[in-house]
Amino acid sequence: MNKRLAIVIPTYHRSKILRENFILMFEEFLKYSIPIYISDDSKDLKTEEWLHDLKCKYPYIFYSKNSPGLGHDKNLMRSIKLPDTDYVWLLGDSIAIEKGAISKILNIINQNKSDIIAINVRGRDIDFPSGIYCDHNDVLSKFGWHLTLTGATLFSKKAISLASELNFSNYRNFPQFSLIYHYLAENCSFHWINDRLIYSNKNKKSYWADDVFSVFIDDWSDAVHNLPYNYTSKALENVIINHSRKTNIFNVRSLFYLRSKGVYSWEKYKTYSSVLPAHSNLKKNVLIAIALAPRVVIQIGYKILSKCERVCVGMSSI
Repeated sequence: MNKRLAIVIPTYHRSKILRENFILMFEEFLKYSIPIYISDDSKDLKTEEWLHDLKCKYPYIFYSKNSPGLGHDKNLMRSIKLPDTDYVWLLGDSIAIEKGAISKILNIINQNKSDIIAINVRGRDIDFPSGIYCDHNDVLSKFGWHLTLTGATLFSKKAISLASELNFSNYRNFPQFSLIYHYLAENCSFHWINDRLIYSNKNKKSYWADDVFSVFIDDWSDAVHNLPYNYTSKALENVIINHSRKTNIFNVRSLFYLRSKGVYSWEKYKTYSSVLPAHSNLKKNVLIAIALAPRVVIQIGYKILSKCERVCVGMSSI
């Protein structure tokens, strides 16, 4: 069993997607004898059932069932403490690893002693040179929005040890972000790998779909503003807005989708009217028009926008 690197996967009712990803990644796990720790917060037994047979083929799978469930944040922080390896790769249950990624990660681990290692992701709007970054404000400004993704970060044993000293109550839905930037505030030991080594399963449905405004405006702003005081106010404000704009979570297409599902409404607009223009990079009259438009009209518009987007992607690949 590999003692340098373990992968941990906190999961919640994504048995089918996790199994699909596991099949794709299994050859890589086997090649490097990577221990895999799965912390299951699901109410059903589906993940446990398919893992039972797989463990006969691969003994380095360690499964634990949380009963009662711990919830997203506690399950995530519990999972990274499970292995006793030099580094732990925290992987989301809808994230898959590209072929050859583990070899690249192991080479980086063997070449340097950075305590936080971050990687690029297929489809993400982020592109900075690979290497070591030594200024914590620079790391926050450049990478903070990106490291909310569960799967983009590896932690050394030393970095993980800080978790027992932190109170994560002010970092709801973003505990790993808190751990990363509390650690870097005192010891900026950060290595960025610009290679796109992971990707999201196309069939995933976000846990946050119905709570996108409260999670990615309220909770996200709280998490950033509760970082240690040695981060500059400019870096803090930039990273809050960067997440919304870089992920397009509140762009026109996303708002059409949210309106079509009844998540975005006039009431929601009124609640977030003071901050939504900055997060969406849209004018207030556009936000109001979408919020007030009949859902049936928005559903047609969303289909048209999606079709246009697919055509543009196809043309760009010619």
